Amino acid sequence: MVKYKIIVSKDFEMITARYELSTPVGGAELIASFALYVDGKDIIREPASGNTVLTGSVVTKLEDESRDCRVNFAISSNTGWVADGSDTLRGGHSFDDAGFSN
Repeated sequence: MVKYKIIVSKDFEMITARYELSTPVGGAELIASFALYVDGKDIIREPASGNTVLTGSVVTKLEDESRDCRVNFAISSNTGWVADGSDTLRGGHSFDDAGFSN
């Protein structure tokens, strides 16, 4: 199982995503894929495949901060484990957060 913590924060039109993914130390499990979509765009540029640990942050800008913005993620491992989820950053709020973890 991949342990993960993902936080996506909205500050007016600016979006900051922070992520931490890891597999058990000494095991054979590896991260196979990681995607994080904000408003339909995959914002992760770092390759995840074959890593035991993946951490980072990404900053992006919304085209229209006044409308709701979907946030979706998907993670898989080389052992067949998968996780995904979604949330919405609200357009009527200047500041909002979406968080995912296990």
